[in-house]
Amino acid sequence: MAIESNCAFRIPLLVIVLCFAFAYDAPAMALQSDSNEIALDKLRIGQTAWHGVYSHGKKVGHSSNAYKKRELNGLNVITFEQTLKIEVVAFLVQFSFEVSEELDFESTSPYRLVSGRRIEKSDGDETQTTIKIEKKELTAEIIEGGQKRQKTLANFQWLLSDTAKSELRDYSRVVVGDKFDDRDFDFEELRITDSKNEVKAVKKTVADGVPIKFYEVDSFEEGVGEVTSRFSIHGELLSSSIADGFMQLKKESPEAAQNIEPLDLAALGEVVIDKPIGDPTEVTEMELRVNSGIAAVIKNGPWQNLRKVKEGGFVVSVGKVHGHKTIATPVELDENLKATDAYPVNHPTIERMTKEAIGDAVEPADKAKRLIAFVSAYITYAPVFDKSVLQICESRRGDCSEHAQLFTTMARAAGLPCREVSGLVYGGDDVQAFGGHAWNEVVIDGQWVPVDATWEEFAINATHIRFSGDDEPFVSAILKLKKNPFQLIKVKLKPAQQK
Repeated sequence: MAIESNCAFRIPLLVIVLCFAFAYDAPAMALQSDSNEIALDKLRIGQTAWHGVYSHGKKVGHSSNAYKKRELNGLNVITFEQTLKIEVVAFLVQFSFEVSEELDFESTSPYRLVSGRRIEKSDGDETQTTIKIEKKELTAEIIEGGQKRQKTLANFQWLLSDTAKSELRDYSRVVVGDKFDDRDFDFEELRITDSKNEVKAVKKTVADGVPIKFYEVDSFEEGVGEVTSRFSIHGELLSSSIADGFMQLKKESPEAAQNIEPLDLAALGEVVIDKPIGDPTEVTEMELRVNSGIAAVIKNGPWQNLRKVKEGGFVVSVGKVHGHKTIATPVELDENLKATDAYPVNHPTIERMTKEAIGDAVEPADKAKRLIAFVSAYITYAPVFDKSVLQICESRRGDCSEHAQLFTTMARAAGLPCREVSGLVYGGDDVQAFGGHAWNEVVIDGQWVPVDATWEEFAINATHIRFSGDDEPFVSAILKLKKNPFQLIKVKLKPAQQK
């Protein structure tokens, strides 16, 4: 039996999207001077740099960036433009994902960011974000799911020198071993993130008979993991390797970069097992042997126990009888009831849908059961690129990620502390493999309880393997497990009378 609601393709897809975040956020080391004045000729204004996006030897997309001078609303500005296009196949369906971003800076020192635009298109949906910065306050207007909302950030300042870090680097001051912290502007999330960087090597090679010197820099950012980038002596991004080489960016000509070969992502996110398990919806207990080195990926938690064994490696036991009672702390209760950009708890649409879903239910468990049934029926399962909650409400289509996101939002609106979790679930004996999956944990009687709206399970089946989530990114976890397949020790199914 193969389960269609396997979200295996979401793992490599996540890496692809992260490529865009790192493609041009080069480390800010050894800039040309401490002055606000910058050498604009180093920006190669008017020239577009193209990069191919690769996975497993296939060109899955392309990205580009350029600096341009122009007039905008009567103001002379320097605009930084970057684009990303990805084409992939999942479950015989081809998807296209496109993003374009523009950042407008003053044309004179200190070259402050004054406005910007971001357009994201995927699966027939479009999200538009427009920003303006006045007196160090960023105001954003976001249009998604046919609705408009605003967001403001106080004490915000971003300069051209922040974006053009790579081009403005003074390589005469770069030495192997240099370590430094940096910050990057995440346009999608409208926040400034921190990253750690280190110069790993200065190397030479020959391209088309011409000697080339390049600088190899390792970067680490929360939620993304390690990225190794190579820059030319002029600050051009030559290549990037993301998630242990799972994805790469390579500098290419415009013609070569735009020659895309869609990649089937479903198989890339699978983790195989040595024996068939059976129908996952019937599994109440499961034990697997896993190799050493993944203790940071799988940890003890609700309905899950990890223990080291004498023979080497670890055994993970899954099911309600296993695991530990996980009491929700006051901080967790507060944090997982909040309304955020990702979870618009107080939006009228969410409030209306939540009241309809829970009806006259009073007890937390009853509310959760009704929300699971509502979300499962509301969303028609279809593999898609990430959608916002309001887009989910409008399209009523999505995979495990959309189910988990909508359930989190509605549960919080119903007064139930709730969070999304990620990991693996068994895809059935036809594939004999686990695939990436997203589900939820909700607080009932003071404890975190796992539930799954995609599979419409209040008591989740015991093939759900939860990742720790705290110690390393989701993608890195999948890559480690793909190199170390599971070994089945035992499995217990529901008694016949319960089926």
